[in-house]
Amino acid sequence: MKFSAYAVIGWIKKNWKRIARIAGGFLLLAIGVIGAFIPILQGWVFVIGGLGLLSYEFVWARRLRDKIKKWFAFIRYRLRFKKK
Repeated sequence: MKFSAYAVIGWIKKNWKRIARIAGGFLLLAIGVIGAFIPILQGWVFVIGGLGLLSYEFVWARRLRDKIKKWFAFIRYRLRFKKK
């Protein structure tokens, strides 16, 4: 199957937002994983940002993002009503 250069450029022009969203999401996810092992970076911030971008395109990222949101809501609830 051959593609002409014009067809490829046309496809990129048509889908540039999707390409940028996917590339940015995986980049943030990679920085977040690296940040989990390097004490300078806060890895979870980048992981949540990456999942937020990837959740527009991938169902697995949406499910994982929703699980993390529920977990944070549970932690916030527990901290709010913690008995002293």
